[in-house]
Amino acid sequence: MTAFCQLATLRLDCKRAAISFFDRDNQYILAEATKSLSLQTESVHDPGDQIDFGAVVVPKRGSICEHSINFPFNTAEEGKDESAFIVPDLSKDSRFSDKPYTTEFQWRFYAGVPIVSPNGYKIGAFCVIDDHPREGLTPGELAFLKDMSTTVGN
Repeated sequence: MTAFCQLATLRLDCKRAAISFFDRDNQYILAEATKSLSLQTESVHDPGDQIDFGAVVVPKRGSICEHSINFPFNTAEEGKDESAFIVPDLSKDSRFSDKPYTTEFQWRFYAGVPIVSPNGYKIGAFCVIDDHPREGLTPGELAFLKDMSTTVGN
């Protein structure tokens, strides 16, 4: 899964990507990668390109990825796809501006889509994060993010 995250950072030109799964109370971050992170060891990467969380368990309530699983997966209508939770600048959004990932790690842009199980249950989130604000994702970038979440969910 770390390789999937790293592929997302390269394809979407973002600082990092992560895969999380959820239970009733917790978010399990199972994979996180940056562009230069070695897939063999977390100690090999370009300066400033280390992972922020790694494989950890955090409370689900209040996490940014929790918002991603509340979005429908397939909602493309009239060329507009609203199936992703996108925050162009976390520092300007009152829900996230005081969170450690914004204040300490300097995350600015977030885009996440739900990971859906073969039975149709939203079980997690696949997200990309950048250290500078962005307007959003292109339709092609969003399609790639959704393809990756489908691959993980299957």
